[in-house]
Amino acid sequence: MKLKEILIITYYDLKIFFRYKINIIWLIVTPVIFTLIGAVVINVMGMERFIETTGGSGSGSLYVMVGFAVFSLANYCWQSGGKIETEMMMGTAKSNFLLPIKRSSYIYGLSLSTILSTGSVSLLQFFAAAYIVKASVRNLVISFLLLIISVIYFLGISLVVSSVSLAYKRVDNLANILTFLLQLLTGLMIPIRSLPKAMQYICYLCPTTWAIDSVRSSLLGLTPILPLWVEACILIVAVVIVNALVQWLIHSSEIKMQRDGLLETY
Repeated sequence: MKLKEILIITYYDLKIFFRYKINIIWLIVTPVIFTLIGAVVINVMGMERFIETTGGSGSGSLYVMVGFAVFSLANYCWQSGGKIETEMMMGTAKSNFLLPIKRSSYIYGLSLSTILSTGSVSLLQFFAAAYIVKASVRNLVISFLLLIISVIYFLGISLVVSSVSLAYKRVDNLANILTFLLQLLTGLMIPIRSLPKAMQYICYLCPTTWAIDSVRSSLLGLTPILPLWVEACILIVAVVIVNALVQWLIHSSEIKMQRDGLLETY
């Protein structure tokens, strides 16, 4: 997998994305809507005081804003796995896969394109929250490094989704299920420590939980569920496992595609 190959794929995919003005409109509108909805729900339910008692911020809007910024990056990566499915539906997947580059480079390029386009708004939310709370340079640097580690993990997940798409199709349903479940199980809006014990343990099994908690806690100066260095180690281990797994998945999916002729059919 070569960086130059990834960047070339990313460049051309970004050109296609920004060709349509409606994409730019949705980039601006979507995070605003979700942040406002989350803040309203927290205020109506009287959650702000409860957030404070569980290590969260007294500002429901900031709590949701940072959580949504991290979660959106994860969601965009999962959805980018569906680009392969779209190309198969359009009949362009076979010609793209005949390019003289590694399959993983091609899929990483599509995912990186998604991060740089749709994910750019998440980065704006991240830095806006840092400005509002007047985060120290130390907190900003730590939280940004944790965000980068999280994105590398999310990119690995996008390759998992892409591999499933290549072999079994209908990956959009898988991405939608992941999005719905992880909204409930990652502390996106409601602090995990306020959930029933059994549900908390389920949340702890998901690396995205530690991505959101570590970035949000370090940026807003909150008390993390575990020490930050422990949460960072969990994320690094998740990165290593996922990115090792996807190499095997992509190879297995390619063998299945060639054997069953799946790339030309949908």
